[in-house]
Amino acid sequence: MARKIFISYKHKDWDVKPLHYPFNVNNTARDYVDYAEILFEGEEIYKGEHANEDLSQFKVDGIKSHLKDKIFDSSVTIVFISPNMVNPGESEKDQFIPWELSYSLQRRKRGDRRSDTNAVLAVVLPDSNGSYSHFLYQRDCGGCKATTIMTGDTFSIIGDNMFNRKNHPTNHCDHCRTTTYHGAHSYIPYATWDAFISNHDYHISKAQERKDLLHEYDLVKHVPE
Repeated sequence: MARKIFISYKHKDWDVKPLHYPFNVNNTARDYVDYAEILFEGEEIYKGEHANEDLSQFKVDGIKSHLKDKIFDSSVTIVFISPNMVNPGESEKDQFIPWELSYSLQRRKRGDRRSDTNAVLAVVLPDSNGSYSHFLYQRDCGGCKATTIMTGDTFSIIGDNMFNRKNHPTNHCDHCRTTTYHGAHSYIPYATWDAFISNHDYHISKAQERKDLLHEYDLVKHVPE
């Protein structure tokens, strides 16, 4: 059965690595969505807006109504983590990505139809220099090696749904005095863009496995006021 996928992203984030022809139309995060749409062709049903859909003509309420229909009818939400996805001078509740994730994580009912909590996968896009360091930091303190995820540099609804598995075992490094998590520690797992396009089915399936274990995670479904 085909998976119904919605992609949440910041359309006009120019601080991303340009893709090669024919996907370098905008030189923004939008190009990565176009690439993913082709990647999913014949395998998954892409549920986000397409490149030929211009939502700018609609007011915010109209856009939200349009997107609600697409999210309601999806089972997987992929959020693209780009360097400037967060508008720091604007409340999270007034930005689209937190709202889209909140709607994706909530259970909704429309008449006799029900939409369950979506599986969610974070895909980290490379910055204009081809680096993932805006979200991922490789740590080697001499006592441990681990990837640090900069959850504080993204939206709270993303960070709060990482490292949120109940009673998940951890290791403590006496050298750098940090805690290391292993395995399925986050309801929202992540993959770099390079890893994702090399085996997108694997990474989406890992996110879906979390959905089957909802009771093991402390989910945060709402955006702070």
